Amino acid sequence: MKKQLKLLSISDISEMMDREDEKLLYGQFLDHFYYADKDTKSKLIEIEPQFRTDNKVFMCMLAGTVHILCNKFNLKTPLWVFKDIYKLDTIYYAFDTKNPEFQGYLRQTTPKEYAARNLYVGETMLERC
Repeated sequence: MKKQLKLLSISDISEMMDREDEKLLYGQFLDHFYYADKDTKSKLIEIEPQFRTDNKVFMCMLAGTVHILCNKFNLKTPLWVFKDIYKLDTIYYAFDTKNPEFQGYLRQTTPKEYAARNLYVGETMLERC
């Protein structure tokens, strides 16, 4: 009998961050999401992650990611992504860069769903190898 793979949901990431690398979890979530059918995609994003005040940038990135994925795959966007806690008080640039040229590039290429959360992370956040 084949063992069924448990698909990683967006809420699983926040629950597992203390035990595993958040970037690895994020990549696993994207892999699972991209290969799931439409109903499963919706299930993977519907439950709000446990908000982690110790990693607000990453939590805002998760909300922005879900928002983009919903728009891209024509899914109903869960209401939790619009909560004020998922918007940074100050602008964050990828890699915490202070380089004005790179900041300008990030401002031009970041999807609106991240920019609305004061996250400027460029256009490649959702790409997988």
